[in-house]
Amino acid sequence: MSAIQNLIVKYKANPSTEIYRAIRDKLQTEKSLWAAISETSKNYYLGNENGGAAIYLFSDKKYGEHYAEYMKEKGISVGIVENKAELRMPFFGDVYRSGFDTVIIDNGQTYLRMSLFDIINKPDPDKLPKESRFIVNPDLVRTANWFYQENEKGRATTAVWAALFKEIYNAKYILPANTSNVKMEVLGKEFIVDKESEVVFPLLKTAEGQTFYPFFTDWNEFRKYDMKNEYSTLIGTFDDMKKLIRKADGIVINPYGSNILITSDILKNIETAGKNASGANMQIKIGIPKERPVEIERKITVCLEAESNVRSAALKLSESNGKKEFIVCIDSDNFKEIAKKLSSLIFEHEIPVKYISSDSPLAKTAFKNSEPFFTH
Repeated sequence: MSAIQNLIVKYKANPSTEIYRAIRDKLQTEKSLWAAISETSKNYYLGNENGGAAIYLFSDKKYGEHYAEYMKEKGISVGIVENKAELRMPFFGDVYRSGFDTVIIDNGQTYLRMSLFDIINKPDPDKLPKESRFIVNPDLVRTANWFYQENEKGRATTAVWAALFKEIYNAKYILPANTSNVKMEVLGKEFIVDKESEVVFPLLKTAEGQTFYPFFTDWNEFRKYDMKNEYSTLIGTFDDMKKLIRKADGIVINPYGSNILITSDILKNIETAGKNASGANMQIKIGIPKERPVEIERKITVCLEAESNVRSAALKLSESNGKKEFIVCIDSDNFKEIAKKLSSLIFEHEIPVKYISSDSPLAKTAFKNSEPFFTH
C-alpha cells in the first residue's frame, strides 16, 4: 500500500483536517504520481464527479494500470503517464489550464475526491498582466477534451458540437508572429511603425500539402511549437481566424495537443454557434440518408474505378440550419487531384455534393466506422 493510499484509508476512518492536509502535502511532494490520459484527446482523461471536471491520479503505478485496463474493457482508450516531484507544481498548473477543478486519487482503491484548489491556489486572471503569455482557456481545452471523448463513444451530439464551437468563438489565443521585418522608431512617447514593415504569421503544412495557421490556447501549448523562441506573440481572436483562413486551407488550434483543424465551412458554423449564445438555432446533423442517392454513388463509382490509388468512398447527408449537403469521404493519398476530377461530375439531384479527405477532422468524426459505397 502506498503512503498516500495509507493516509486515505486513515482519513476515511477518521476524517480530520490534519490527515487531509497530510494527503495534500504528499500530493505536492511524493516522488511519483501517475495520471490517467485519454489517448483520443491527447490530454488528461476527463471525468464527471458530482458535476466537477475530474482528473484521475494514482499514488501507485499498478493502481493506474488497473484503471486503464478497466476503462479499455469499456471501450475507452486510456493510458497513464508518470509525473515526478520536481515537476509537480507545473503539472498541477497544467491541470488547471486544461479545465479541471476536481482530483480523484486512487480510483479503484479506497479513493478520495479533492478540489484542485485545495492543492494549488486558484489563479485570478483579473490580477494577471494582459500579455499573451498569460492567456489560458481552461473552458475551451476542457470542452475539446470532452468533445473527443464523446466522439470516441459515438456520442458527439449537436449539443457537444455547439459547446465546442462557442468556446472556439469566444476564446483569446496566442498567435505566433515573425516581426523581424517590423521597423519602429521612438517619436516622443510614441512608437512609429515604418510603412514597409511586415508582420508574418507562420504556416504549418501537412503531408498532403495543405496549409494551416496555428493558434494556441496557452503558453504551454505554444512552447511545444516554438521551442527555440523564434517567434514573437500576439493576442489572436476569432476575427483573426476569419482574416487568415482566406490565405490558407484552414486554422489549427494546438497542433501538438488536441490538434483541432478548422476549415472555412467549419468556421462558418463556429460563427453561427458563437453568435447564438443559447445554441438553440445551432443544428448540425450528419447521418445516413433515408433514401440512398443511387445516381450520385453510381457516377462517383464509375469515376473512381479508374483511379488505382483510391481505397474507398463513403457518403452521408449533412444538414446545418436547414441546408442539406451530401458529404463524400474519399480515402486516397492523392485526394486533391481526385476531388478535382469528381468536382466536374454533374448530378440530377438538387442537393449539392461536397468531397472531403478521410484525413480531415470532419471525416474522423462523422465517418468513423462508416460503411463505404465504393472500395477498390
